[in-house]
Amino acid sequence: MNLSSEGKEQENIVLTAITSDRNIEVDVSDPEHIKVNYKANVKGSLHEYQGEMDIFSPEAQRELEQTLAVYIENMVEEIAQELQDLRVDSLGVGKHVKKKLGTFEWSEEKWRDEMFPAVDITADVDVTIKDTGLFKTGPGNLK
Repeated sequence: MNLSSEGKEQENIVLTAITSDRNIEVDVSDPEHIKVNYKANVKGSLHEYQGEMDIFSPEAQRELEQTLAVYIENMVEEIAQELQDLRVDSLGVGKHVKKKLGTFEWSEEKWRDEMFPAVDITADVDVTIKDTGLFKTGPGNLK
């Protein structure tokens, strides 16, 4: 993943041995404003890091975990918005909403054309770096 932002040094990370689990929370208390929250826990080994942080310090690892969490949250939300614009429910949001609403209020056409594009989809990601891998690249930091 490229974590670089404008005006900052190049920062790249490679995670391996990634495991994750997710939970989809659906709020249909107001059927006109359905809210879906993807909660995910991601764990992985830090295989390679290119940047200025001392990734071997616990504080830097926590900061990197938070940065990765925000990166993944933004990526999920961007993908979800693009799918909504295309009216393609590849994430399977509809089956979770249908469970909450019940079949009496459900129609595939209404879901695809009206409801899905209006759903508020957010992500809440927790990242844990299980261990640091083999090396860090950067000025004088090959390990």
